[in-house]
Amino acid sequence: MAHHRVLAHHWSGRGGGEKALVGIITVVALVVVALELRPLVDGAKVPFMLLVPIFALFSLLHAGFVLGWRHAFLFFALSAVISLGSELIGTETGLIFGRYHYTDVLGPKLFGEVPIVIPLTWFLMIYPSYLIANLIVEGRLLAQGRRLAHLVSMAFLGALVMTAWDLTLDPYMVSFEKAWVWDQPGSYFGIPIHNYVGWLATTFVVMLLYRLLERRRPPRPIGGPSRWLAAAPLATYGFMSIGDVALGHPVETVLISPFAMGIPLLFAATAFARPERLRGIEGAASPAAVSRSGSERGVGLDAP
Repeated sequence: MAHHRVLAHHWSGRGGGEKALVGIITVVALVVVALELRPLVDGAKVPFMLLVPIFALFSLLHAGFVLGWRHAFLFFALSAVISLGSELIGTETGLIFGRYHYTDVLGPKLFGEVPIVIPLTWFLMIYPSYLIANLIVEGRLLAQGRRLAHLVSMAFLGALVMTAWDLTLDPYMVSFEKAWVWDQPGSYFGIPIHNYVGWLATTFVVMLLYRLLERRRPPRPIGGPSRWLAAAPLATYGFMSIGDVALGHPVETVLISPFAMGIPLLFAATAFARPERLRGIEGAASPAAVSRSGSERGVGLDAP
């Protein structure tokens, strides 16, 4: 009962614009989860062209609330530009991911090579992966460690979390959707191991550059996220894994996704069982409070 009174107090303490944004994020998150779980209902895969823009919108809105709009758009820009650059170099030279080319399945292409939805796809999962890494290591949405070695290790962990998704995404998109073709097939369901090195490297660069940005200019969140808002990116990441299991193309990947994506997700989820580390996650941090203390504490969360 006391917990519900606290939530009611936190909700009533939010401004009108903040409440509206929370409502929009909640609706978009529920739509994303519903789309991800559709394969469990009728075995049908939601069109990639439909899921990607909605999921990307959720990640951007959530990032705006948790990081502030400036940081959210910078994070999006870093993800989109660096991933597009990697993809263009990859399709032209084969240096980053191996030799491959996109078919016309994913729609219009940038520079005649990379579908427009691909940079969006990178961001929509890079952002949850960034939060999951923060929760695993520091038990909070926004990491507060500022040492360079810490930032590098956090960026690498986030890259691992992100790349785990491609262990099932790539086999499905190649074997079933025919969205791209490997000109020089590899040993992992026809995919070269080189591809996963490229995923790690590309995501690592995005993560590290953004974390260095945070080091110089701490985020200015719009408000303190509730437990639901804090957990929403974990849910979208996790249900993506469940959708992959339900589709089962190739069938062997059914055993891969729960471990590759499930293990980091479980470690991140344990942060919600440590209230002494997450204290303040349900409290709305006013812009004034953030302005006073953001550079020292970030979102008003406790120090490790």
